[in-house]
Amino acid sequence: MEKWTVEQYHEYLAKQANAKTKFNNKKVIYKGIKFDSIVERNRYIILKDDIKHGKIKNLIVHPKFKLLDKVKWQGQTLRSRSYIADFQYQKGNNIIVEDVKSVITQKDKAFRLKMRLFIQKYPQYVFKIITY
Repeated sequence: MEKWTVEQYHEYLAKQANAKTKFNNKKVIYKGIKFDSIVERNRYIILKDDIKHGKIKNLIVHPKFKLLDKVKWQGQTLRSRSYIADFQYQKGNNIIVEDVKSVITQKDKAFRLKMRLFIQKYPQYVFKIITY
């Protein structure tokens, strides 16, 4: 493995910070939490306010759900696959799993497949897409 100088490492970090994401959203850190977009961060702020006013409880940021177990196939091990939602919280008797998506992202085939697998494997949750 190649060793980097401090300057090379800082240059790498700068490129990562300015790199375009798949859907041209801007990643942001708020109160130590990384969000994939400003809209997702804003939704977090709204949910925190909902907690303060007793509308929801038990907020989890970026909960992870296993969709597929690892499997052996033709002598190889295929990794397990997971779905990481944006938020999970309780509202009344329902547990809501929420994803903040643009209209364009909602049409992404990978997201649509993960959404369908999630809905099938976890019917006890209410799946909600917040569109912007």
